[in-house]
Amino acid sequence: MPTPSLPGWRMFLYLFILKRSNVTGILIAAGIFYPANGFLLNLMIAGAAMALSSVSLLAITYG
Repeated sequence: MPTPSLPGWRMFLYLFILKRSNVTGILIAAGIFYPANGFLLNLMIAGAAMALSSVSLLAITYG
């Protein structure tokens, strides 16, 4: 397994930011804004956004 190339604090910061974006993305994909304003995200777009988020997390950690 490759070792992370970033210093510990910087990697922790990136992981924290990406975790928050993942939580936000899950809530938007689940339709949390639908009762308030009728906004519903297409499931294909939501899935693609979550997959890209996971890929970017791996790229930052092991890149």
